[in-house]
Amino acid sequence: MPKKRTYKGFAKMMHHWVKPALKATTHVLTIGGVVVAATPVIRGTKAVASGQITNASEALLFDTTEKSNAASIAADPVGAISGTIASTGIPLVVGIALVWAGAQLRKRVGN
Repeated sequence: MPKKRTYKGFAKMMHHWVKPALKATTHVLTIGGVVVAATPVIRGTKAVASGQITNASEALLFDTTEKSNAASIAADPVGAISGTIASTGIPLVVGIALVWAGAQLRKRVGN
């Protein structure tokens, strides 16, 4: 079994203070990324959990396309697409980027 490594000076400070803080930051980035990516479906999921199925479908439709019903989507498909990109695409991309940044930081920090 290898001898346990001892740190002195700046390396000791890095090993005992900075490295655990960076490890905690990776978890914060990952959890934050998941929450941001799931933002468009949170309200609909809460409605399903409380047993309001019709309200859930309306909430999911509005939160993902910014349109209140299917007829308004058929009347303005370009607006529905731009609403989908704005309300679903952007949070999804930001969430994935946060999770990726947390993974990269974790890879660089090590154990």
